Formats: sequence, structure tokens, C-alpha cells
Amino acid sequence: MQLRYGLLAVVLLAGCATSSTELMNTWKDPAATGTRFKKILTVCACKDDGIRRTVEDRLAAAIAGSEPSYSVLTDDQLGDKERTKAALRAGGFDGVVMLRLVSVDKSQTYVP
Repeated sequence: MQLRYGLLAVVLLAGCATSSTELMNTWKDPAATGTRFKKILTVCACKDDGIRRTVEDRLAAAIAGSEPSYSVLTDDQLGDKERTKAALRAGGFDGVVMLRLVSVDKSQTYVP
């Protein structure tokens, strides 16, 4: 019985692995122009301040002309939408890169 389920799983996975994605058609608005941001704020929405600072620092290092949000916004400002908007306008930011940690998978191996 387990052999049948195992064989069925292998067949289904093989069928999924062989398909490829192909772009058939594209369209771009001829009037659309690219946007260049001059000052960007990097934000990591998470509860752990250590992770937040680490992620924002790495993002800021990877994106030219960006600053981490912890250097601009206080914790009180993050909870208030209007105060956050005012601080971003006062700082001259014209773009924001924001990410949120969805899940963390951890595994632990024990060898006696």
C-alpha cells in the first residue's frame, strides 16, 4: 500500500517538474516612463528589534541612496500612520522598500 502511494507521489512530482513557463505576450504603455527614486527608506516589519535593524542595514547597504527606518522613525511613529507620513515627508523620502518576515523554518539534528 505504501509502495503505491510512493509511486503515485513520484509520478505526480515528475509531471509537475517537467512543465515550463513561457511568456507568450507582453504590453507596455508607450507613455509610461521609468521612475528614479532619490531617497529611499528601508523598512522591515517585524517585532524583534535586532532582526529589524539587521535586515534594514543590509537592505540599505544593497540599495544606493537608502536609509534604514530605525534611524529616521521612532517606535511611537511606526504605530501612527499620520506621524509616519509626516516624518517621511520631512525627511525628503520619495520611495520605500518594505518587507515582512512570513515564516522561519528551523530544524535541529541530534547525534548521540
